[in-house]
This record gives sequence, structure tokens and C-alpha cells, in this order.
Amino acid sequence: YIKTNWDFTKLVGISLQIIKNEILNAEKKNQGFILECLTDTQPTKELYHLLQQLGLSIDYAISLDMCDRDDILLSRITNRWIHVNSGRIYNQLTNPSKKIAIDDATGDALKQRNEDKNSE
Repeated sequence: YIKTNWDFTKLVGISLQIIKNEILNAEKKNQGFILECLTDTQPTKELYHLLQQLGLSIDYAISLDMCDRDDILLSRITNRWIHVNSGRIYNQLTNPSKKIAIDDATGDALKQRNEDKNSE
């Protein structure tokens, strides 16, 4: 999975509790639910384990290939900048901030995460 500066273990635990509550509410109402996640990541493995604990299984899985050109995907990722406090995301090609590396709303500096930087 992608490393971040967050305590990822704590985030996964909180997220799984929220997901568990939503699944249980949907099951009480005899409703289904849709989960969006990446395969072969630790949070996804935890999610599968949670479903097993609840006696549920995945009925359908859909894989969407959103981009077959790595250069486009790389360009979208390496031009991404984030306002840490709000979570606002800018992309210098498709959704640029008015001033480079500055948040439009607050004037705070934007951050480019290590995993978003081009390592070539």
C-alpha cells in the first residue's frame, strides 16, 4: 500500500468500523452495498476479513481499467498537489491553483506527497 505520514493502522481501524456499521445498517434494511477499493492492499485484506467475520461474501467484482497509457496516469499523479488541512487536491495540468503550490482558499502552501513525486 502507499505509505503516508498518517498512522495508517489507526486509519484502517477507524475506516473499518465505519464500514462495518454501514454494512450492518444496510443488512438490517435488506439492502446491498457497494465497496470501492484497490486489490492486494492491506486495507482491502482487512476489509475481506471483516466481511468474513460478518458472514458475508462478495457477489460481484468489477475491475475498471481507467487508463491504458502509463504516461497519462503518471502525469496526473506527478502534477498533484494537496492542501493538507482541508484535503483539497489540485493538479497543475487539469485543476491548477491560481498561484503555484499555494491553496486558493487559504493561501497556505500546498504539499506534494512523496509518492506523487516523479522519481525518474
